[in-house]
Amino acid sequence: MLPERFDKIDIAIPKGVRIVGHRLFKLFKTLEEINIPEGVEVIEEEAFFGCEALKKVILPNTLHRIGKGAFAVCDSFEYINLPVGLQQIEAYAFMGCKKTKMHYNTENLRGNWSQCICRM
Repeated sequence: MLPERFDKIDIAIPKGVRIVGHRLFKLFKTLEEINIPEGVEVIEEEAFFGCEALKKVILPNTLHRIGKGAFAVCDSFEYINLPVGLQQIEAYAFMGCKKTKMHYNTENLRGNWSQCICRM
């Protein structure tokens, strides 16, 4: 039996949180949906890595940076709408998300972000 922490299918991050921490939800195999509230500015490295059941993520308009491998190997991930204020997507952020359809505006993004969407 899995610990309760790994049994959740949806998680609501509390208001007031500014950073979704490094590997915070890594390998939550049953997580299907996450609503990241307004006020969150950063999703750190591998925060949702390997959440293979994750289908839906709601990102806030306050989000500025998505860390390296943040949503990598989320096999069921279908759609994400990247907020207009997003400034940085680090390498391999969506690596292995083969089904993902993205809606985004690259106007504000800095650096070489082309490696972030690697469909291996």
